[in-house]
Amino acid sequence: RNQSVYDVCVEKVHAIHERTWRGLFSKISEANLLLASELLSFHSNYPAKNEEVKENTTELFEKVVKIRNSSPEADMVAACNYFVSLMAAVPDYLFDCVAQKKVFEQILDTMSLSSPFQTDTPLLDTAFCSLIRHTDVDGLNTAMTILVQNEGQSSVFIIKTFHLIISSIKSQEQQKYIAGYCEHFLLISMDLLRKQARDAHEARYNVSLFSRMMTTLLAKKELLVLSGREIGMICSEMTPLFHVDRVNERDVECDISVYHSCSSVVSALISHYSKQLYGCPSPLFGLLLSLLHHTLHTSTKKGLSEKALEYSKLCELLIPHKEIFKKHVIGLILCYIKALSEGMNPIAKKKFMPSIYALLDVCTDFETRQINAMIDVPSKTLFA
Repeated sequence: RNQSVYDVCVEKVHAIHERTWRGLFSKISEANLLLASELLSFHSNYPAKNEEVKENTTELFEKVVKIRNSSPEADMVAACNYFVSLMAAVPDYLFDCVAQKKVFEQILDTMSLSSPFQTDTPLLDTAFCSLIRHTDVDGLNTAMTILVQNEGQSSVFIIKTFHLIISSIKSQEQQKYIAGYCEHFLLISMDLLRKQARDAHEARYNVSLFSRMMTTLLAKKELLVLSGREIGMICSEMTPLFHVDRVNERDVECDISVYHSCSSVVSALISHYSKQLYGCPSPLFGLLLSLLHHTLHTSTKKGLSEKALEYSKLCELLIPHKEIFKKHVIGLILCYIKALSEGMNPIAKKKFMPSIYALLDVCTDFETRQINAMIDVPSKTLFA
């Protein structure tokens, strides 16, 4: 017979399935569970799906739930996660075998238990996103109900999961449904910045998660349109992160990460909400002043280079809005001049020049004369 390679593989997999399926579970092991996962994954992607395979999938899903509830060893947990992830890659098939509520309950429980809450689980996160993309509003309601009503979960896990949801939804019906939750979760995400972290790694993760949540929400105006009050609150919540006592708690890598995360939020605010910022510039420039002051007092070479580069990008974003922001950049320039007069090494000065030139581009002759009138004679050489 002339058979394609695919048809030959199908025959072989069916033969392996028939010979080994019952024997796979005479003794549950990591290897058996992985093999069973691969067999069902192959069948789920095959156009002709028979009822026996669907029953096997339902049976294995129930076994995985029981295994997870029995607090297994790490290798078995990984095998369970692998099965859930493979099945979630074919959501229509999985929903045909297992009720949506049970699927979402299991994957959310698996996501919450599979890792410490300050780390990501890419395999499970991808599986969850796949389920969200392929579910309808009823399924989305089921997932959100489980998430909201589970009072035992940390705010970190809740925000991480909600961020995955808003990043995955596509249809207008899904967006309309989720829009009703966004303001509530916006407030919860800001609590991450106030949360007392146990160590630098947790603090870094919390700020990073806040940044991802904010940048996604800011870009998705179909879900939530922020008011000037909410924008001011976001800026005000980030500013304390650069107070001396908070900075001293972080190591170099953590400090750079926090700086990048906050800069991403500021960039998204200027890009997507520039008109709203026109009405409340003070919180924005208060944050920019804190970022500049923090950068000026960075002692490590790596930290200074990365922060100065990031800050110059923010300053360049202000140039298209110079008519509104020109009088507000004066404080930033004076802060730099003060640091310059107190002594600044040539390397640091070179790193800051792109930022200062961008700020000067925002100023008109009037602001430049005003700055000259406010500084001493030695500092005036900056504007010569």
